[in-house]
Amino acid sequence: MRFANKTTCINCGNEVKAGAAQKAEPEKAAPAQASSGLASAASLIEEKIMLLATEIKNESDISVQKQKAELLESYLRILEKTKSLLG
Repeated sequence: MRFANKTTCINCGNEVKAGAAQKAEPEKAAPAQASSGLASAASLIEEKIMLLATEIKNESDISVQKQKAELLESYLRILEKTKSLLG
């Protein structure tokens, strides 16, 4: 997941800043750091879900509603995986 100038892996919580050289084998993030990154990713996704739900409620075009509902479903799946990694 890319946010601002950082890319965070939703699977392991590893964070890479923009412009940093990528390594062939990523290092394991410290458990506290990974947990913090996942918690912030989960919070960001929850905000996006709330915004999208409001947009769907106010949208009159059914095809746009469908697109947004599919995006909402993807966000919910990502949120579920992120929360399962948090424990």
